[in-house]
Amino acid sequence: KSDLEDMGIFYTYIYTTKPMDALSAIVGELDKMRNTKVSEEELARVKFRAKSNLLCRESSYAFAEGNAGSLLFHGRVISEEEFCAKIDSVTEEDIIEAARDVLDISKATVAITGPKSLRKEVEDMIK
Repeated sequence: KSDLEDMGIFYTYIYTTKPMDALSAIVGELDKMRNTKVSEEELARVKFRAKSNLLCRESSYAFAEGNAGSLLFHGRVISEEEFCAKIDSVTEEDIIEAARDVLDISKATVAITGPKSLRKEVEDMIK
């Protein structure tokens, strides 16, 4: 298990004069993403792209970057065949499970520039 397993960034940025309306819309869209299965066609397309990106690393920098990522997340350099097998094993249910974890608004850090009076309303919305 990697110390970096739960690291990452996902952000949404919007400039508006109605921050609570925007936050409400963002929370609603994230909720849809957490609860809507991807189609088999979309999953197949993403798998193809992920494997293509892996197999088409032409520069030594891209190759080194891929191996470094493998070391960080798996503790070893995994073969292209093993990586492709991992990609192929991903299911629609795996995507929903990951989305429910990654897009969990209660785990989010929310930053809004505006009056302090919004703080309580924002906190209530993301609970």
